[in-house]
Amino acid sequence: MLTLKTSRQTLDYDREEQAYLLRDRASNKIGAEFAYKIAPATALVLDVTNTYVRYDRQESAAESRDSDVMRILAGVKWESTAATTGFAKVGYTERDFESATRSTFNDVNWEAGIDWQPLTYSTFRFATSADTRETNGEGNFISGRDYTVSWDHEWLERLSTTASIGRYSDEYVLDDEGIANREDDLMRYTAALNYQARRYLSFSLYYTLNDRDSNRDTIGYDRSVIGLSAEVSL
Repeated sequence: MLTLKTSRQTLDYDREEQAYLLRDRASNKIGAEFAYKIAPATALVLDVTNTYVRYDRQESAAESRDSDVMRILAGVKWESTAATTGFAKVGYTERDFESATRSTFNDVNWEAGIDWQPLTYSTFRFATSADTRETNGEGNFISGRDYTVSWDHEWLERLSTTASIGRYSDEYVLDDEGIANREDDLMRYTAALNYQARRYLSFSLYYTLNDRDSNRDTIGYDRSVIGLSAEVSL
């Protein structure tokens, strides 16, 4: 089975300061995933993605952060029982900058996840990934490692809860040797009450606690967020 993927993401800060203007960008992603079944409940997977990152403004042509990112992952998807499904992919990422002053970066990346559904109305999920992402101004880019555990439970036909814990580690990479001048670790705790008002309309009342540690003394923080969201689908 072949699955084609495409997306476009833009970031535009509503600020006039130079530090924010230099972060405005667009990311265009195209890719494909090929799955080949080798057993009734197991398939081999090849996932290839190219992302083209273009910034609206640059400090200079020599300092451009425009880059092309190629990511190739190979792995397996499985359904060991009716209650357990999962996938694991590992591979290679290459980030090639247009600027000659920024070195091409290569690294090992991965994606993996397991869903366990002991009851039809209760699901536990573990996920982990490693990938590069755009910097907010320091270094050439961010090398990230993410780990999350979550629990979804349906208490009534329209009422459910979600609880999750996530750890997100960011290294702000300076060069092709992977040397970082900044390292952040973020712990995120989330609890949500979800209500499916209609087939096409749902609401969520949530609480999130963010706790970030950094090797920069002025960057660490604790922050709590309480919010209400609505989702409309076709």
